[in-house]
Formats: sequence, structure tokens, C-alpha cells
Amino acid sequence: MTWLRDRLREELAALGDEALVIVRRGQAIAIAITAQLWNRLQDELDELRAEVMPARKRPGREAFMAWIEESDRRVGRPPSWG
Repeated sequence: MTWLRDRLREELAALGDEALVIVRRGQAIAIAITAQLWNRLQDELDELRAEVMPARKRPGREAFMAWIEESDRRVGRPPSWG
């Protein structure tokens, strides 16, 4: 078991932006990714959901902020607002 644990540590340390696929009998049973990659993927997913989900179906504050942003696009923000 020590060999397996050491090997797994080495593989996980070398992942970078890659995924480690764990296979049993030719079938993928798990995928390991780094915490940094997980967090980046979650951020991207949140951004995509925000683009796709209509503002009226978003919860409270998120819907309000989306409405404000949409209003800014229609009316146009002053250049000083960035």
C-alpha cells in the first residue's frame, strides 16, 4: 500500500491542468484534478450559468445585479464608470 500511496502522490503532484483517470477493468471509475483546476472550472461554470439563466429566474441579489447590468448595457454607462 505504501507504494500505491507514494505513486498516487507523485501523479497528483504532476497533474497541472490535466486529469488523472482511475480505471477499473477498462472502465473509468474516478477522475482526479487539482484543487486549483476544480476552482477555475467552478468559476467558469458559474459565469456560463449566469449568461444562460434569465435574470427573472435567478435568486434575489443575483437577479437584481443582473437587472442593473442589463440596464447599464441598454442605457450605456458613462466612460468614467469603467
